Amino acid sequence: MSSNSIKFLSSGEHMVSKTPHVLLDNNNGSDFNAEQISLWNLIPKSKDIFPIHKMLNPISNHTKGYNTMTKIRFNKTNIESLKPKEKRYRVYSDEVKGLYVEVLTSGRKAFRVLYKVNYISYTHQLGVYPVMTPTYAVKRAMEVLTSVSKGNNPQLDKIKKREELTFKEYFIERFLPLQLDRRFSKEEFTINDEGRIKWRKGVQKKIYNLTDGYNAHFRFAKFINKKVSDITEEDVIIFSKQITKSHIHNRLMKELSRFFNTTSLNVNPVRRALATDIQLRPTKARTVKAKPEEVKAIGKALELIKSGYMQNNGFYYQPQPQQVNIIKILLFEGLRPNEVYKMEWSMVNESGVYDTDTKTGDKTIPLTKQSLNILSTIEKKSKFVFPSPTNNDQHIKSIRKIWTKVLELSGVNPELRIYDLRNTFSSKASMMFGTWVSSKLTNHTNSRTVEKHYSDLDSGERVSRKNEVAETFENLLQGGGKVVQIKS
Repeated sequence: MSSNSIKFLSSGEHMVSKTPHVLLDNNNGSDFNAEQISLWNLIPKSKDIFPIHKMLNPISNHTKGYNTMTKIRFNKTNIESLKPKEKRYRVYSDEVKGLYVEVLTSGRKAFRVLYKVNYISYTHQLGVYPVMTPTYAVKRAMEVLTSVSKGNNPQLDKIKKREELTFKEYFIERFLPLQLDRRFSKEEFTINDEGRIKWRKGVQKKIYNLTDGYNAHFRFAKFINKKVSDITEEDVIIFSKQITKSHIHNRLMKELSRFFNTTSLNVNPVRRALATDIQLRPTKARTVKAKPEEVKAIGKALELIKSGYMQNNGFYYQPQPQQVNIIKILLFEGLRPNEVYKMEWSMVNESGVYDTDTKTGDKTIPLTKQSLNILSTIEKKSKFVFPSPTNNDQHIKSIRKIWTKVLELSGVNPELRIYDLRNTFSSKASMMFGTWVSSKLTNHTNSRTVEKHYSDLDSGERVSRKNEVAETFENLLQGGGKVVQIKS
């Protein structure tokens, strides 16, 4: 066999040397039959030397693997039906060769497309479901493959473009879309077939915090108009010294580090700066809590909000019993707001509420008799104890507006946040039983000392002591207190 030719064997196997197309073309007439010539003509012509044994073999393992791939039509129904398994897996499109969706063990579904340039395989990430719809994924995959057919390499072009973008450009064009995908649920937004983002009502504030909020801080950075690849450790240090408030400094440094992790830079300048010249600053623990006379005033305000009242502007304020119940339970239990918002009826029994998603792990949280009395009055119209006013299939996400109204009516410290009711409970428990018991009652992560001395604090004793604390607040809420003049 000539070094510049191909011989097909009767078994279907063949021997191939690394040979330029032009030489093979000169000899293919004597060695190829009609079927083999048709296969040969499908291979893109090139003057480069390359191995073609798998491409010419109709029964190669590569061909077998492709033919046995799971293929589906990319639509919403089929993509929704894909469930996570013990290991991540791929499902390919039956319309566009190379397009697939990868289902991770977490349930996350990512659209990607495979292609080759100069016989090197590349994977191009398109988007994540449901942020990207299946229809739009097919459209984007076709655009990528069309670009490849014209001699381009979208993946390398993407990396090159990233390096050429300024911090501001990359932040808006690349980083923010990733954060939107990470921080927003599928119920809050989606992308239609034209690539436009459709937002659910009520998320504008979150968008502001993520976009304008960060932009407001980063616009003072001297590196904002520098290319991402040109930003140095020194730039980060200078920016760090400009931030005076510790909690803002720490938040921005973490966010900035996350930003550089999404780039193609080999070294994260923030990590290097934190390891050498700057550090995350210590922050003071928040100690704001409601005083007894403020709890009394809050109780009076809650009664008005629960029953409804006529405002000074002549409009009737509609009753909000659900939000009032949440506020009372937060005060009676010392729980984190989210632990109450997402509470389901299946989790609640006489022993308390079993939560598999607390900050400190799976556990049963005993409930006070005051809270159980409140729960007994609530109609079960959803799996959630406190469903969203607009959708029973979702739990309530925030009661910030109602809490603002409570502060307005009661005239208490306007800096008092809904989370501070937890601090209020904890402070009262500490006064009555000591800090260690308070830690157990509020479901804090316990130190070794707490575990050593209070590991025998059984659920009955916990409930008894929690009831004593809750009874104190119940009496204060029912005790009235002077409410300031109602504002319009």
